[in-house]
Amino acid sequence: MESAETSLIFQLRQWDDIRRELEVASNFSPDASSQLVTDNSALATETASLALTRYIYERAYNAVRTLKKLHHLVFDFDPSQIHFDHTTMYPLMRSVIEDSSTISWLLSPEDLTERLTRTLRIFSTENKYFIENLKLLSEVNQASSGGPDLLKNHLDEQKAEMEELLISTAVRLNLELDQVLKIVPTRQPIKDHYGSTSTTFLAWKLLSDLSHFSFMTLRHMTKEVPDYAGAPLNRVTMISLAAAVGRSAYDASQILTSTTAPSHQPTPKGGQQPNEGR
Repeated sequence: MESAETSLIFQLRQWDDIRRELEVASNFSPDASSQLVTDNSALATETASLALTRYIYERAYNAVRTLKKLHHLVFDFDPSQIHFDHTTMYPLMRSVIEDSSTISWLLSPEDLTERLTRTLRIFSTENKYFIENLKLLSEVNQASSGGPDLLKNHLDEQKAEMEELLISTAVRLNLELDQVLKIVPTRQPIKDHYGSTSTTFLAWKLLSDLSHFSFMTLRHMTKEVPDYAGAPLNRVTMISLAAAVGRSAYDASQILTSTTAPSHQPTPKGGQQPNEGR
């Protein structure tokens, strides 16, 4: 029987190959006829753009940089041996799944209307929570300093401006406004794309729990598992977690590659063009 350590090292070494594939995909300039450029153009006006292409590439870059950091932690931190800093790795692994799954969730639907709706939803969600949390921080700082809360006024303006752009874009594309304004929880792209009982979604849930640095949980994870020749549970569990991280990043690289390639169909199979002005 293959040891837990050997299985784990195999999964971890695959990360670097997958990282390179995703890096190539994220550095590739999308073809003018590609799905990604088509979607990006649909969201743009003469005076404003929601910059879907930039958003997708930024999330891909995040996953690439994080995978590179994870590889460094395991293989380069101490060249004399394989190194596992689990408490540092868990949140980084979780972020790779989140970034990669969001790319797949946004780009994978065949229906154009669904893709655009998901894009506006995620922009609306990020606009809402980023501004709200920043405002709360600003209010606390203002209360302690006693000075004018100039940041709060600026954030209110930015939030209103973004909301207006999102709503006007949804109306122009004849998208359902109630769907566009629905909040996208962090888990939703992972759960929708892979399923609620998938290894990827369950791995993300466990990584979320482990990222909170619970002493009791982490202590339990160091106990040995007899079926794996006495390997600690954190090593055995890491095999599944590492595979899920690699799978999500690989899937994102494949979807990004296919959606930036030349398209021979103006509308993807099964999709529909939103009806403007109807």
